[in-house]
Amino acid sequence: MATIGDVATRAGVSVATVSRVLNGNTQVSEDRRRKVLKAVKELHYEPNLLGRMLRCSSARTILVVFAIMLPDLIRGILDAAADAGYQVILQFCPGKPADSTQFVMLQSGLADGAILPELQIEDKLLAKLYQQYPIVQIGETTYSQAHIVSVNYEEISYRLTRHLIGQGRRRIATVGIVDQNGEMAYFCRERLAGTRRAIAEAGLSSDPRLHYDGPFGFAAGQAAARYFLSQPERPDAIFCFQDNLAVGCLQELHKAGLRVPEDVAVAGFDNTEISQVIEPPLTTVEQPFYEIGQEAVRTWLLIQGQGNRAIGRQVRLDARMILRESTEGQTK
Repeated sequence: MATIGDVATRAGVSVATVSRVLNGNTQVSEDRRRKVLKAVKELHYEPNLLGRMLRCSSARTILVVFAIMLPDLIRGILDAAADAGYQVILQFCPGKPADSTQFVMLQSGLADGAILPELQIEDKLLAKLYQQYPIVQIGETTYSQAHIVSVNYEEISYRLTRHLIGQGRRRIATVGIVDQNGEMAYFCRERLAGTRRAIAEAGLSSDPRLHYDGPFGFAAGQAAARYFLSQPERPDAIFCFQDNLAVGCLQELHKAGLRVPEDVAVAGFDNTEISQVIEPPLTTVEQPFYEIGQEAVRTWLLIQGQGNRAIGRQVRLDARMILRESTEGQTK
């Protein structure tokens, strides 16, 4: 069965343009209108469902735009939405800040609002979305009026760094994630702030060479390890703000003949499956992703029920340290 996206592709136009044509909107050129109608006929597209959605006050659908795949988080969103009688549209937006093209489903009336897990997005666009639709963000943001569901990244990072310091580590490096424009991810900013607070309180070095930023993934972790090993004085602990980074870092340290944790301790963030099977098993931070996903939907339903009048609702759940062999062996 053909979809509205198939029609848009066949006609060479956007989904929003197809929606406008089918809704009788006159602000579409005659040429585009003919192309859309021709594609509808060729694909035998049945627009009745779209018509019903556009005539109703609610599509009972939530758009979820995400940059990092976190299966438990998505499962929590899907389950909570289903319990409330809503469908979910998932849209992947990796590697760069989201722009207006990611929100066509909102503009066309095919979704009632959105949940944005760990999504890089400019405040100007975010403010516009908040004015028009119920929006809930998962993770931290610089937008002051955001509705947020998250954990306290700053506090849990502070606690993990304090633990490393208690283990005798004195040169603690950090590895963050940046997008294609070189902007650090919002969640990494909070994690870096917590780490630096612990380091400052302990009176340790704040050497700028002890931080590395790169894209998401194993290769960035490997590059970070090579960078730290190229410095005149290497770190004795590396706190990576995502597990994949930490695994790449571990692999590169092993290649260099260093022992983990005896020579360098390594910690990650998120407690993904790979953190448990890598050798040595990885110290990390566990976020209650399923519960976060469910709470994001509950918060979205509350905001949607209030006509988007509630401002700045923020819910923060507890995270916990998972201490494993990558930091818990012999210390200096």
